[in-house]
Amino acid sequence: VIFIKGVVNAELGKYNEAIQAFTYLTEKHPSLPEPFNNLAVLYAELGDYDKAQKALESAIKTHPSYATAHVNLGDLYTKRATVAYNKALEIDKTNVQAKTKLSLIKKLFNANDIKPPVTPTSTPAQVAANNDVNKKPVIAQATAANPTLPAAASASNTQPPKNLPQETPAVKNNASNISESEINTFITEWAEAWSSKNINGYLAKYSPNFKTPNGESFVDWQDSRKNRILGKDIITVEVSEPKISRKGDSFAQVTFKQKYTSNKLSQISSKTLILRKDGAAWFIEQEYSGKQ
Repeated sequence: VIFIKGVVNAELGKYNEAIQAFTYLTEKHPSLPEPFNNLAVLYAELGDYDKAQKALESAIKTHPSYATAHVNLGDLYTKRATVAYNKALEIDKTNVQAKTKLSLIKKLFNANDIKPPVTPTSTPAQVAANNDVNKKPVIAQATAANPTLPAAASASNTQPPKNLPQETPAVKNNASNISESEINTFITEWAEAWSSKNINGYLAKYSPNFKTPNGESFVDWQDSRKNRILGKDIITVEVSEPKISRKGDSFAQVTFKQKYTSNKLSQISSKTLILRKDGAAWFIEQEYSGKQ
């Protein structure tokens, strides 16, 4: 619960409250690397690179194989070097050594600015980083530092609907088994499209009547998801333990455990999808996320 509060506060830009939550978790659960990593992201966003570095080093100390912290620490070193070289050029614009090293950094990262580490999202997670250091961090959707604070896009409603549209139940068991196989295949393809950043394949899984989390238009939601997904360097989405509830031939509810990992975020959450069959294809009409 405290982790979720930290993630939510980070999403809302309440960094001090988020820092308090994650600091508490580092004291109560010092063996967990995620709260340290999230603290580092928040400190980096506030420009306190010393505290950010110390938090990342603590994360690595508690969990030496925690790759996210290693990546973020590397990003932090790069960011600090960029700031230092820019400062040197402000003092002396003819400083050839600073120009050369700054140019090398930009060339290596193929960007004008270096992405800073950013943080959180659902049960242990980190906020996703933007492509530009001058932009605010994007909280990963809570599907996610989330994720996104849950990947991360904006957090969906946390409770699934009580009732699904009713239809005449299917009669034949073999037909039901085939439909469940179709749904499992659908979920697998959806996760694979997300993981491979196949944005067209991913968005094609959603119905034009999809209930967006914040009431925005479907087109605006698609643009938001596209920017968020393509903004990640690496994404891995794993689904397990699917539980399918059929409502006739055309509606189904599937709940499963989702493990979302990116270079800036790691989270495990419960995901519920409301599916509707149109012709031979299934589409997502509603999507809900909950904590694990």
